[in-house]
Amino acid sequence: MKKLVWILCSIPFCYLAIQTLSLSPNNALFWKQSLVICGYTAAGLLALTLCAAPMHKHLPQSHLFTVLNQRKREIGLSSFFYAVIHAFSYFIKKSITTGQLPWKFLLHPVILPGILALVILLILALTSFNYWIKKLTWTKWKTLHRAVYIAEAAVFLHMVLRGGMVAIWGSLIFIPLLICQRLRLNRA
Repeated sequence: MKKLVWILCSIPFCYLAIQTLSLSPNNALFWKQSLVICGYTAAGLLALTLCAAPMHKHLPQSHLFTVLNQRKREIGLSSFFYAVIHAFSYFIKKSITTGQLPWKFLLHPVILPGILALVILLILALTSFNYWIKKLTWTKWKTLHRAVYIAEAAVFLHMVLRGGMVAIWGSLIFIPLLICQRLRLNRA
């Protein structure tokens, strides 16, 4: 099942790899598509990771939510990898269209929440292995990994501040997740 989860999580990346056959990586359109695909994939996988435990708690007989809950690590790491590609695509696209690296854009209000989320996801990805659970102890590790909820809010804010269809998709991804998480808190 672990391999199947990795395969399913890699489908958007495979699509991007196929796109390189029709669009040159020197083309800004390729990086725009990469930016969009990886951004939505990262947000969707993050939401999927975060809804796994609440949905498993509400529907323990569901095989789907049992598997998702057991494979949160793989899905969460995939979310991080797509977030990295999303950020990388942004920089490459901006450098192709403007002719320079867009360091000043890092302070833009839309970008700042994305950077915060990426830093948090980096820390969580680096510490997601069993070695760190033992090294930090379970309670400290779990406390650290609760920072994912800050990343969740930051990604949602990043998408809402972007506006337009991105804000609509952000709402469609994260509002049901927030409802799911709220129901879990009410049930606890």
